[in-house]
Amino acid sequence: MSSEVAVINTDALSAPNTFLPISSRLSISEMHSPHMTRLMAYQSEESLRVAFRRFGIAKNIDLMQATGEEQRAQLARFDKAYLPKDKHLEFIATLVGKTQQVFHAKQFGDEEFRTYWHSNVDVMKGEALKPIPSCLSDISGLGFCMHGPSLLGRTAMIQALSDFMGPAFEVEGDHPAPKRMWVFPRLIINFEKTRKGILRNFRYSILAEIGNARTKPQALATIERPDGENVVIALCTLLNIGLIIIDGAGFLDVNGETAEIFAFLLKLRRHSGIPILFSGTSAFMHSVSFMGNMGSNLFNGDVLRFDVSRPPTINAETMQPKGEWTSKCIWLWRQAFHDEPMPTQFPAWTYEAACGRDGWLAHGFHTLIKYVISKNGELPPQNLTDEDIKLAFNRRLELFDDARYAISQGAALAVTKGIDKDKQAENRLTFIKHLDHMPLAMLSEGSFKTWTDSYMLNRLGRAA
Repeated sequence: MSSEVAVINTDALSAPNTFLPISSRLSISEMHSPHMTRLMAYQSEESLRVAFRRFGIAKNIDLMQATGEEQRAQLARFDKAYLPKDKHLEFIATLVGKTQQVFHAKQFGDEEFRTYWHSNVDVMKGEALKPIPSCLSDISGLGFCMHGPSLLGRTAMIQALSDFMGPAFEVEGDHPAPKRMWVFPRLIINFEKTRKGILRNFRYSILAEIGNARTKPQALATIERPDGENVVIALCTLLNIGLIIIDGAGFLDVNGETAEIFAFLLKLRRHSGIPILFSGTSAFMHSVSFMGNMGSNLFNGDVLRFDVSRPPTINAETMQPKGEWTSKCIWLWRQAFHDEPMPTQFPAWTYEAACGRDGWLAHGFHTLIKYVISKNGELPPQNLTDEDIKLAFNRRLELFDDARYAISQGAALAVTKGIDKDKQAENRLTFIKHLDHMPLAMLSEGSFKTWTDSYMLNRLGRAA
Protein backbone atom coordinates (compact mmCIF):
# COMPACT_ATOMS: atom_id res chain seq x y z
CA MET A 1 0.00 0.00 0.00
CA SER A 2 1.36 3.41 -0.94
CA SER A 3 2.30 5.98 1.69
CA GLU A 4 1.07 8.65 -0.69
CA VAL A 5 -2.46 8.22 0.68
CA ALA A 6 -3.12 6.99 4.20
CA VAL A 7 -5.77 4.37 3.51
CA ILE A 8 -4.99 2.61 6.75
CA ASN A 9 -2.08 2.64 9.17
CA THR A 10 -0.91 -0.97 8.95
CA ASP A 11 1.55 -0.40 11.79
CA ALA A 12 -1.41 0.16 14.09
CA LEU A 13 -3.00 -3.22 13.40
CA SER A 14 -3.30 -5.41 16.45
CA ALA A 15 -0.78 -8.22 16.54
CA PRO A 16 -2.45 -11.62 16.04
CA ASN A 17 -0.79 -13.04 19.16
CA THR A 18 -1.95 -10.25 21.47
CA PHE A 19 -3.78 -12.09 24.26
CA LEU A 20 -6.49 -9.67 25.39
CA PRO A 21 -10.20 -10.23 25.88
CA ILE A 22 -12.17 -9.81 22.64
CA SER A 23 -15.57 -8.20 22.66
CA SER A 24 -18.19 -10.17 20.74
CA ARG A 25 -19.82 -6.89 19.65
CA LEU A 26 -16.99 -4.78 18.29
CA SER A 27 -18.55 -3.56 15.06
CA ILE A 28 -17.68 -0.62 12.82
CA SER A 29 -20.97 0.93 13.91
CA GLU A 30 -19.70 1.06 17.52
CA MET A 31 -16.36 2.74 16.82
CA HIS A 32 -15.62 6.08 18.48
CA SER A 33 -16.85 8.96 16.31
CA PRO A 34 -19.70 11.46 16.53
CA HIS A 35 -20.12 11.03 12.77
CA MET A 36 -20.74 7.32 13.21
CA THR A 37 -23.21 7.95 16.02
CA ARG A 38 -25.22 10.26 13.74
CA LEU A 39 -24.98 7.86 10.81
CA MET A 40 -26.35 4.96 12.85
CA ALA A 41 -29.23 6.91 14.40
CA TYR A 42 -32.74 5.74 13.54
CA GLN A 43 -34.42 7.93 10.93
CA SER A 44 -38.19 8.15 10.70
CA GLU A 45 -39.80 9.00 7.38
CA GLU A 46 -40.72 12.43 8.73
CA SER A 47 -37.17 13.17 9.90
CA LEU A 48 -35.92 12.15 6.45
CA ARG A 49 -38.49 14.46 4.85
CA VAL A 50 -37.11 17.40 6.82
CA ALA A 51 -33.49 16.42 6.16
CA PHE A 52 -33.92 15.96 2.41
CA ARG A 53 -36.09 18.98 1.66
CA ARG A 54 -33.81 21.65 0.20
CA PHE A 55 -35.02 25.20 -0.11
CA GLY A 56 -33.71 27.09 -3.11
CA ILE A 57 -34.09 30.36 -1.23
CA ALA A 58 -33.57 30.66 2.52
CA LYS A 59 -36.88 30.83 4.39
CA ASN A 60 -35.94 34.08 6.16
CA ILE A 61 -35.16 35.93 2.90
CA ASP A 62 -37.74 38.10 1.11
CA LEU A 63 -36.15 38.01 -2.32
CA MET A 64 -38.15 40.91 -3.74
CA GLN A 65 -36.99 43.18 -0.92
CA ALA A 66 -33.42 41.88 -0.64
CA THR A 67 -30.30 43.73 -1.80
CA GLY A 68 -28.83 42.94 -5.19
CA GLU A 69 -25.96 41.10 -3.53
CA GLU A 70 -28.33 38.95 -1.44
CA GLN A 71 -30.50 38.22 -4.48
CA ARG A 72 -27.50 36.95 -6.44
CA ALA A 73 -26.37 34.81 -3.51
CA GLN A 74 -29.80 33.19 -3.17
CA LEU A 75 -30.30 32.64 -6.89
CA ALA A 76 -26.89 30.94 -7.10
CA ARG A 77 -28.30 28.08 -5.00
CA PHE A 78 -31.86 28.05 -6.34
CA ASP A 79 -31.34 25.22 -8.85
CA LYS A 80 -30.54 22.89 -5.92
CA ALA A 81 -34.10 23.14 -4.55
CA TYR A 82 -35.38 19.62 -3.92
CA LEU A 83 -38.74 18.42 -2.63
CA PRO A 84 -38.75 14.64 -2.01
CA LYS A 85 -41.84 12.58 -2.71
CA ASP A 86 -43.23 9.93 -0.36
CA LYS A 87 -42.00 7.02 -2.49
CA HIS A 88 -38.55 8.63 -2.63
CA LEU A 89 -38.42 8.79 1.17
CA GLU A 90 -39.45 5.13 1.48
CA PHE A 91 -36.62 4.16 -0.88
CA ILE A 92 -34.11 6.36 0.95
CA ALA A 93 -35.12 4.83 4.29
CA THR A 94 -34.39 1.37 2.85
CA LEU A 95 -30.95 2.48 1.60
CA VAL A 96 -30.01 4.10 4.91
CA GLY A 97 -31.18 1.00 6.81
CA LYS A 98 -29.15 -1.28 4.52
CA THR A 99 -26.03 0.82 5.04
CA GLN A 100 -26.46 0.68 8.81
CA GLN A 101 -26.87 -3.11 8.54
CA VAL A 102 -23.52 -3.38 6.74
CA PHE A 103 -21.68 -1.31 9.36
CA HIS A 104 -23.25 -3.33 12.16
CA ALA A 105 -22.36 -6.67 10.50
CA LYS A 106 -18.64 -5.84 10.29
CA GLN A 107 -17.73 -7.28 13.69
CA PHE A 108 -14.03 -7.29 14.54
CA GLY A 109 -14.86 -9.56 17.44
CA ASP A 110 -15.68 -12.23 14.83
CA GLU A 111 -12.47 -14.01 13.82
CA GLU A 112 -13.79 -14.89 10.34
CA PHE A 113 -14.53 -11.25 9.52
CA ARG A 114 -11.33 -9.98 11.18
CA THR A 115 -9.17 -12.35 9.11
CA TYR A 116 -11.02 -11.44 5.92
CA TRP A 117 -10.71 -7.70 6.55
CA HIS A 118 -6.95 -7.86 7.18
CA SER A 119 -6.44 -10.10 4.11
CA ASN A 120 -7.38 -7.18 1.87
CA VAL A 121 -4.08 -5.50 2.69
CA ASP A 122 -2.40 -8.39 0.82
CA VAL A 123 -4.94 -8.16 -2.02
CA MET A 124 -3.81 -4.56 -2.49
CA LYS A 125 -0.32 -5.98 -3.05
CA GLY A 126 -1.44 -8.43 -5.73
CA GLU A 127 -2.73 -11.50 -3.90
CA ALA A 128 -6.06 -13.13 -4.73
CA LEU A 129 -9.36 -12.18 -3.10
CA LYS A 130 -10.33 -14.17 -0.05
CA PRO A 131 -13.82 -15.64 0.52
CA ILE A 132 -16.33 -13.20 1.97
CA PRO A 133 -17.27 -13.97 5.61
CA SER A 134 -20.74 -15.25 6.39
CA CYS A 135 -21.68 -12.07 8.29
CA LEU A 136 -21.45 -10.16 4.98
CA SER A 137 -22.48 -12.86 2.51
CA ASP A 138 -25.85 -13.07 4.26
CA ILE A 139 -26.60 -9.42 3.34
CA SER A 140 -24.83 -9.09 -0.02
CA GLY A 141 -27.53 -10.44 -2.31
CA LEU A 142 -29.48 -7.33 -3.31
CA GLY A 143 -28.76 -4.45 -5.67
CA PHE A 144 -30.81 -1.25 -5.76
CA CYS A 145 -31.81 0.65 -8.85
CA MET A 146 -33.58 3.86 -9.79
CA HIS A 147 -34.43 4.99 -13.26
CA GLY A 148 -36.55 7.41 -15.24
CA PRO A 149 -36.32 9.91 -18.08
CA SER A 150 -33.69 12.63 -17.77
CA LEU A 151 -34.42 15.72 -15.66
CA LEU A 152 -36.86 14.12 -13.23
CA GLY A 153 -34.65 14.47 -10.16
CA ARG A 154 -32.52 11.30 -9.90
CA THR A 155 -29.24 13.19 -9.59
CA ALA A 156 -30.83 15.75 -7.23
CA MET A 157 -31.91 12.89 -4.98
CA ILE A 158 -28.45 11.32 -5.08
CA GLN A 159 -26.85 14.63 -4.13
CA ALA A 160 -29.30 15.04 -1.25
CA LEU A 161 -28.56 11.47 -0.11
CA SER A 162 -24.84 12.13 -0.36
CA ASP A 163 -25.11 15.29 1.73
CA PHE A 164 -27.24 13.50 4.31
CA MET A 165 -24.83 10.57 4.73
CA GLY A 166 -21.81 12.87 4.75
CA PRO A 167 -18.19 12.61 3.62
CA ALA A 168 -15.54 10.11 4.69
CA PHE A 169 -14.34 10.29 8.29
CA GLU A 170 -12.01 8.40 10.63
CA VAL A 171 -13.03 6.28 13.59
CA GLU A 172 -11.06 5.05 16.58
CA GLY A 173 -11.14 1.35 17.33
CA ASP A 174 -10.26 -0.87 20.27
CA HIS A 175 -8.50 -4.24 20.29
CA PRO A 176 -8.69 -6.24 18.07
CA ALA A 177 -9.78 -3.60 15.54
CA PRO A 178 -7.26 -1.14 14.02
CA LYS A 179 -6.73 1.92 16.17
CA ARG A 180 -7.84 4.25 13.39
CA MET A 181 -9.80 3.49 10.24
CA TRP A 182 -11.58 5.33 7.46
CA VAL A 183 -15.34 5.06 7.07
CA PHE A 184 -17.01 6.10 3.79
CA PRO A 185 -20.77 6.42 4.35
CA ARG A 186 -21.16 6.55 0.55
CA LEU A 187 -19.05 6.67 -2.59
CA ILE A 188 -20.46 8.19 -5.80
CA ILE A 189 -19.07 6.91 -9.10
CA ASN A 190 -19.90 8.45 -12.46
CA PHE A 191 -20.84 5.75 -14.95
CA GLU A 192 -18.45 5.22 -17.86
CA LYS A 193 -18.75 3.34 -21.14
CA THR A 194 -15.71 1.15 -20.43
CA ARG A 195 -14.50 -1.05 -17.59
CA LYS A 196 -11.19 0.87 -17.57
CA GLY A 197 -13.05 4.15 -17.29
CA ILE A 198 -15.20 3.08 -14.37
CA LEU A 199 -12.17 1.70 -12.48
CA ARG A 200 -10.45 5.06 -13.00
CA ASN A 201 -13.52 6.83 -11.63
CA PHE A 202 -13.32 4.68 -8.48
CA ARG A 203 -9.77 5.89 -8.06
CA TYR A 204 -10.68 9.54 -8.58
CA SER A 205 -13.69 9.39 -6.25
CA ILE A 206 -11.69 7.80 -3.44
CA LEU A 207 -8.88 10.33 -3.82
CA ALA A 208 -11.41 13.16 -3.79
CA GLU A 209 -12.45 12.01 -0.31
CA ILE A 210 -9.10 11.26 1.34
CA GLY A 211 -6.50 13.00 -0.83
CA ASN A 212 -5.07 16.46 -0.28
CA ALA A 213 -2.79 19.01 -1.94
CA ARG A 214 0.26 16.86 -1.15
CA THR A 215 -1.16 13.70 -2.72
CA LYS A 216 1.05 12.49 -5.55
CA PRO A 217 -0.49 12.19 -9.04
CA GLN A 218 0.08 8.42 -9.11
CA ALA A 219 -1.57 7.72 -5.76
CA LEU A 220 -3.69 4.54 -5.86
CA ALA A 221 -2.51 3.88 -9.42
CA THR A 222 -2.68 0.16 -8.61
CA ILE A 223 -6.41 0.42 -9.38
CA GLU A 224 -5.45 0.64 -13.05
CA ARG A 225 -3.39 -2.57 -13.02
CA PRO A 226 -4.70 -5.66 -14.84
CA ASP A 227 -6.01 -6.89 -11.46
CA GLY A 228 -7.57 -3.49 -10.74
CA GLU A 229 -10.98 -4.99 -9.96
CA ASN A 230 -9.50 -6.85 -6.98
CA VAL A 231 -7.71 -3.71 -5.82
CA VAL A 232 -10.97 -1.75 -5.89
CA ILE A 233 -12.78 -4.46 -3.92
CA ALA A 234 -10.00 -4.56 -1.33
CA LEU A 235 -9.97 -0.77 -1.04
CA CYS A 236 -13.74 -0.59 -0.64
CA THR A 237 -13.49 -3.12 2.19
CA LEU A 238 -10.57 -1.43 3.97
CA LEU A 239 -12.23 1.97 3.66
CA ASN A 240 -15.47 0.58 5.12
CA ILE A 241 -17.70 1.93 2.37
CA GLY A 242 -21.38 1.72 3.32
CA LEU A 243 -23.03 2.37 -0.05
CA ILE A 244 -21.70 2.60 -3.61
CA ILE A 245 -23.73 4.80 -5.96
CA ILE A 246 -23.27 4.51 -9.74
CA ASP A 247 -24.87 7.51 -11.44
CA GLY A 248 -25.28 8.91 -14.93
CA ALA A 249 -25.91 5.89 -17.17
CA GLY A 250 -27.62 6.84 -20.44
CA PHE A 251 -28.71 4.93 -23.53
CA LEU A 252 -25.73 6.03 -25.64
CA ASP A 253 -23.37 4.64 -22.97
CA VAL A 254 -24.39 1.05 -23.77
CA ASN A 255 -21.83 -0.87 -25.81
CA GLY A 256 -20.00 -4.18 -25.99
CA GLU A 257 -18.28 -3.56 -22.64
CA THR A 258 -21.44 -2.89 -20.65
CA ALA A 259 -21.80 -6.56 -19.69
CA GLU A 260 -18.18 -6.50 -18.41
CA ILE A 261 -19.02 -3.51 -16.22
CA PHE A 262 -22.09 -5.31 -14.85
CA ALA A 263 -19.95 -8.38 -14.13
CA PHE A 264 -17.45 -6.24 -12.21
CA LEU A 265 -20.19 -4.60 -10.12
CA LEU A 266 -21.65 -8.02 -9.31
CA LYS A 267 -18.19 -9.25 -8.31
CA LEU A 268 -17.69 -6.18 -6.11
CA ARG A 269 -20.99 -6.71 -4.32
CA ARG A 270 -20.46 -10.44 -3.84
CA HIS A 271 -16.90 -10.10 -2.53
CA SER A 272 -17.43 -7.08 -0.26
CA GLY A 273 -21.06 -7.20 0.90
CA ILE A 274 -21.42 -3.49 0.03
CA PRO A 275 -24.83 -2.57 -1.40
CA ILE A 276 -24.82 -0.83 -4.79
CA LEU A 277 -27.33 1.75 -5.98
CA PHE A 278 -27.41 2.09 -9.76
CA SER A 279 -29.01 5.13 -11.39
CA GLY A 280 -29.73 5.41 -15.12
CA THR A 281 -32.28 6.61 -17.60
CA SER A 282 -35.23 4.43 -18.52
CA ALA A 283 -33.71 4.00 -21.97
CA PHE A 284 -30.54 2.60 -20.40
CA MET A 285 -32.54 0.23 -18.22
CA HIS A 286 -34.45 -0.98 -21.30
CA SER A 287 -31.11 -2.02 -22.76
CA VAL A 288 -30.42 -4.24 -19.74
CA SER A 289 -32.43 -7.00 -21.40
CA PHE A 290 -29.54 -7.34 -23.87
CA MET A 291 -27.13 -8.16 -21.02
CA GLY A 292 -28.65 -11.58 -20.26
CA ASN A 293 -28.71 -12.53 -16.59
CA MET A 294 -26.17 -9.84 -15.70
CA GLY A 295 -28.85 -7.17 -15.48
CA SER A 296 -31.43 -9.22 -13.60
CA ASN A 297 -28.81 -10.32 -11.07
CA LEU A 298 -27.44 -6.82 -10.57
CA PHE A 299 -30.81 -5.05 -10.28
CA ASN A 300 -32.61 -7.63 -8.16
CA GLY A 301 -33.54 -5.46 -5.19
CA ASP A 302 -35.80 -2.47 -4.66
CA VAL A 303 -36.39 -0.32 -7.73
CA LEU A 304 -37.44 3.33 -7.68
CA ARG A 305 -39.03 4.56 -10.86
CA PHE A 306 -39.21 8.27 -11.65
CA ASP A 307 -42.24 9.14 -13.77
CA VAL A 308 -43.19 12.33 -15.56
CA SER A 309 -45.74 14.31 -13.52
CA ARG A 310 -49.28 14.35 -14.84
CA PRO A 311 -50.60 17.68 -16.12
CA PRO A 312 -52.22 19.87 -13.43
CA THR A 313 -56.00 19.83 -13.17
CA ILE A 314 -58.59 22.19 -11.68
CA ASN A 315 -60.57 21.45 -8.53
CA ALA A 316 -64.23 21.63 -9.57
CA GLU A 317 -65.33 23.12 -6.23
CA THR A 318 -62.63 25.73 -5.61
CA MET A 319 -61.64 26.28 -9.25
CA GLN A 320 -58.01 26.17 -8.08
CA PRO A 321 -55.27 24.04 -9.68
CA LYS A 322 -54.39 20.76 -8.00
CA GLY A 323 -52.02 17.81 -8.44
CA GLU A 324 -48.38 16.94 -7.90
CA TRP A 325 -47.08 19.50 -10.40
CA THR A 326 -49.18 22.23 -8.79
CA SER A 327 -47.76 21.40 -5.37
CA LYS A 328 -44.21 21.75 -6.71
CA CYS A 329 -45.10 25.11 -8.33
CA ILE A 330 -46.61 26.41 -5.09
CA TRP A 331 -43.53 25.33 -3.14
CA LEU A 332 -41.17 27.19 -5.51
CA TRP A 333 -43.50 30.20 -5.78
CA ARG A 334 -43.66 30.74 -2.02
CA GLN A 335 -39.88 30.67 -1.76
CA ALA A 336 -39.51 33.36 -4.40
CA PHE A 337 -42.64 35.48 -4.01
CA HIS A 338 -43.93 34.63 -0.52
CA ASP A 339 -47.59 35.69 -0.11
CA GLU A 340 -48.06 37.11 -3.61
CA PRO A 341 -51.05 35.35 -5.24
CA MET A 342 -50.05 32.80 -7.89
CA PRO A 343 -51.96 33.04 -11.18
CA THR A 344 -54.48 30.19 -11.45
CA GLN A 345 -53.06 29.05 -14.79
CA PHE A 346 -49.43 29.23 -13.64
CA PRO A 347 -49.02 25.44 -13.14
CA ALA A 348 -50.48 24.75 -16.61
CA TRP A 349 -48.22 27.35 -18.24
CA THR A 350 -45.06 26.00 -16.58
CA TYR A 351 -46.03 22.38 -17.28
CA GLU A 352 -46.16 23.09 -20.98
CA ALA A 353 -42.95 25.14 -20.95
CA ALA A 354 -41.02 22.50 -18.96
CA CYS A 355 -42.59 19.44 -20.66
CA GLY A 356 -43.52 18.12 -17.21
CA ARG A 357 -39.85 17.75 -16.20
CA ASP A 358 -38.94 18.79 -12.64
CA GLY A 359 -35.41 19.75 -13.64
CA TRP A 360 -36.58 22.12 -16.35
CA LEU A 361 -39.17 23.58 -13.97
CA ALA A 362 -36.44 24.54 -11.50
CA HIS A 363 -34.20 25.94 -14.26
CA GLY A 364 -37.00 27.92 -15.88
CA PHE A 365 -38.27 29.19 -12.53
CA HIS A 366 -34.76 30.45 -11.79
CA THR A 367 -34.78 32.62 -14.92
CA LEU A 368 -38.37 33.71 -14.26
CA ILE A 369 -37.37 35.10 -10.87
CA LYS A 370 -34.54 37.09 -12.45
CA TYR A 371 -36.98 38.32 -15.10
CA VAL A 372 -39.37 39.64 -12.42
CA ILE A 373 -36.52 41.25 -10.47
CA SER A 374 -35.27 42.99 -13.63
CA LYS A 375 -38.63 44.83 -13.92
CA ASN A 376 -37.87 46.75 -10.70
CA GLY A 377 -41.36 46.34 -9.30
CA GLU A 378 -43.19 47.13 -12.53
CA LEU A 379 -44.28 43.49 -12.95
CA PRO A 380 -45.96 42.13 -9.80
CA PRO A 381 -45.64 38.32 -9.77
CA GLN A 382 -49.43 37.93 -9.64
CA ASN A 383 -49.62 39.68 -13.04
CA LEU A 384 -47.38 37.17 -14.83
CA THR A 385 -48.83 35.83 -18.08
CA ASP A 386 -48.31 32.79 -20.27
CA GLU A 387 -46.12 34.93 -22.54
CA ASP A 388 -43.88 35.88 -19.60
CA ILE A 389 -43.47 32.20 -18.68
CA LYS A 390 -42.60 31.23 -22.24
CA LEU A 391 -40.09 34.07 -22.55
CA ALA A 392 -38.26 33.18 -19.33
CA PHE A 393 -38.32 29.40 -19.80
CA ASN A 394 -37.31 29.54 -23.48
CA ARG A 395 -34.39 31.79 -22.58
CA ARG A 396 -33.06 29.26 -20.06
CA LEU A 397 -33.95 26.08 -21.99
CA GLU A 398 -32.85 27.17 -25.44
CA LEU A 399 -30.15 24.50 -25.66
CA PHE A 400 -32.81 21.83 -25.05
CA ASP A 401 -35.14 22.91 -27.87
CA ASP A 402 -34.57 19.69 -29.83
CA ALA A 403 -35.30 17.52 -26.79
CA ARG A 404 -38.40 19.55 -25.91
CA TYR A 405 -39.62 19.15 -29.49
CA ALA A 406 -39.11 15.38 -29.37
CA ILE A 407 -40.98 15.14 -26.05
CA SER A 408 -43.85 17.29 -27.29
CA GLN A 409 -44.21 15.15 -30.43
CA GLY A 410 -44.30 11.94 -28.41
CA ALA A 411 -46.25 9.14 -30.13
CA ALA A 412 -46.62 11.28 -33.27
CA LEU A 413 -43.01 10.43 -34.16
CA ALA A 414 -44.05 6.83 -34.87
CA VAL A 415 -46.85 7.74 -37.26
CA THR A 416 -46.13 6.49 -40.80
CA LYS A 417 -49.46 6.93 -42.57
CA GLY A 418 -49.33 9.80 -45.05
CA ILE A 419 -45.66 10.59 -44.27
CA ASP A 420 -42.89 10.16 -46.82
CA LYS A 421 -39.80 8.05 -46.10
CA ASP A 422 -37.52 11.04 -45.55
CA LYS A 423 -39.82 12.38 -42.84
CA GLN A 424 -40.09 8.93 -41.28
CA ALA A 425 -36.28 8.70 -41.16
CA GLU A 426 -36.13 12.16 -39.61
CA ASN A 427 -38.64 11.18 -36.93
CA ARG A 428 -36.70 8.01 -36.16
CA LEU A 429 -33.48 9.99 -35.74
CA THR A 430 -35.24 12.54 -33.52
CA PHE A 431 -36.50 9.74 -31.28
CA ILE A 432 -33.14 7.94 -31.04
CA LYS A 433 -31.24 11.17 -30.30
CA HIS A 434 -33.50 11.91 -27.34
CA LEU A 435 -34.19 8.42 -26.01
CA ASP A 436 -32.99 9.36 -22.53
CA HIS A 437 -35.87 11.83 -22.23
CA MET A 438 -38.51 9.20 -23.06
CA PRO A 439 -40.51 7.20 -20.48
CA LEU A 440 -40.02 3.43 -20.23
CA ALA A 441 -43.52 2.60 -21.50
CA MET A 442 -42.82 4.31 -24.82
CA LEU A 443 -39.76 2.13 -25.43
CA SER A 444 -41.91 -1.00 -25.47
CA GLU A 445 -44.41 0.21 -28.04
CA GLY A 446 -44.55 -0.76 -31.72
CA SER A 447 -42.20 1.24 -33.92
CA PHE A 448 -40.39 2.71 -30.93
CA LYS A 449 -39.39 -0.75 -29.69
CA THR A 450 -38.30 -1.76 -33.21
CA TRP A 451 -36.15 1.36 -33.58
CA THR A 452 -34.65 1.05 -30.07
CA ASP A 453 -33.85 -2.65 -30.31
CA SER A 454 -32.41 -2.32 -33.83
CA TYR A 455 -30.15 0.52 -32.72
CA MET A 456 -29.05 -1.44 -29.65
CA LEU A 457 -28.18 -4.57 -31.66
CA ASN A 458 -26.09 -2.48 -34.07
CA ARG A 459 -24.33 -0.79 -31.16
CA LEU A 460 -23.51 -4.15 -29.61
CA GLY A 461 -22.26 -5.46 -32.94
CA ARG A 462 -24.99 -8.04 -33.34
CA ALA A 463 -27.18 -8.77 -36.35
CA ALA A 464 -30.69 -7.37 -36.16
